[in-house]
Amino acid sequence: MTKKSVNIEKIKLLNPWHRDSSFLYHKDAKLHKRQQFYKAKDYLNGELIISLIGLRRTGKTTTLRQLINHLLQKNTSPRKIFFYEFEEGIVDLDQTLKYYFNNILREDLYTTTCYIFLDELQMIKGWQNVLKIYYDINPNINFIVSGSTHLYLHKDTKESLAGRITDIKLTPFSWYEFLEFKYQKKYSALNNVLADDFFEKIKKESDILLFKGDLLTFISYAEFPYFFKEKDLAKLIKYYDNSVLEKIFLKDIQLFNVTKQREFRHFFNVLNKETASEINFSNLGRELELKKETIKEYLLILEKMFLHKTIYKDAKSLRKQISSFKKGYVQSLNLLNSTLKTNFWDMPKEEFGHIVETFVFNEFQKNEVGEIFFYNDTKKKKEVDFILKKGADILPVEVKIVEDIKSRHLKNLLYYAKKNNCSRAIMIYGGNDLKKQKIDNIQIEFLPYWSI
Repeated sequence: MTKKSVNIEKIKLLNPWHRDSSFLYHKDAKLHKRQQFYKAKDYLNGELIISLIGLRRTGKTTTLRQLINHLLQKNTSPRKIFFYEFEEGIVDLDQTLKYYFNNILREDLYTTTCYIFLDELQMIKGWQNVLKIYYDINPNINFIVSGSTHLYLHKDTKESLAGRITDIKLTPFSWYEFLEFKYQKKYSALNNVLADDFFEKIKKESDILLFKGDLLTFISYAEFPYFFKEKDLAKLIKYYDNSVLEKIFLKDIQLFNVTKQREFRHFFNVLNKETASEINFSNLGRELELKKETIKEYLLILEKMFLHKTIYKDAKSLRKQISSFKKGYVQSLNLLNSTLKTNFWDMPKEEFGHIVETFVFNEFQKNEVGEIFFYNDTKKKKEVDFILKKGADILPVEVKIVEDIKSRHLKNLLYYAKKNNCSRAIMIYGGNDLKKQKIDNIQIEFLPYWSI
């Protein structure tokens, strides 16, 4: 095969339903369908390109195959379904699509309805311009695409597809998704945490008390679907090292033109150690001998790889948010565990507090609770771990791993709630009881960290 050509043999291999109309991905049909499958299914036959984005090994390819199964089982004509998986940018996307339209579909391009699944599309430079042309010709050409790093590697990518594409993010398992997968029972999600009846709903699910012992396993090894396939712990750890981290830092990194890859990997390792902490550019610069501009560039790349997330201070103006210091969180504790060879069971309490705070932040992110900030008034020495905002709703959340909450632990939470006229606040702590208490007309909801 020559460079930038059409790989006809690969097309035949990846589209077995073109020669066998009874074909199904039977193995993928048996696997757990993540909530993103149902979101994507609802968008099929809509007028938007569907993009599945997220960290490696979170189930994007499986979701694509399950969607193909869904279409085939609905008696969609097999030739109206096309799948291709890209690698290293050595295949011409436009020519591949033309081959499909001219040699397989063979229908009027302007009136046909078809489903085109393109996996690992971030490998193809300029993909957005190709899809835009076909979309503008006929929005009934349904594109469902995926990327294991952010598809929008360049800032003009999303602008060129504005109004034409919707993102569905596949994160590592959420805590409740893991419990649903393991125990085959539906549980409430954190996405309604800002609702007034949130506490009552979570309180009803008293059987979550049984699952406290699962949490350390979850944050250590079980955020990825492969946990349910591999029972050998040593092989599982090796999988995270070889199939996730090594592919990210040897393969995906090439898409970002990082010249000093060992330096970049070391930067990521340092951030793992400092999760749930202030990102101090001066200290990082001195420790790693990096310029501030390089640190900012590396942080942006790690965010586009879905490995690390920076949040801003809750401030009245965007300028103050941007100019003030930030906090950083690793987006997978399993990968932190694999990178640092950590044992969460024996970790000192202070260090474990950062792990729990990271766990809570990641659960907020996975459940799309809204915008997430932190509060820090350096003059008054007041801090609150998280400020959740959605529309006009504001909810302060503090995380402590102590089992017994004293009045001193509530001071900052109450200060912020009073200052911002919040009727509710949440204290996530290390005790076993779900309870609430009214203090100065503010309802404080106490939630064990393993219950969220």
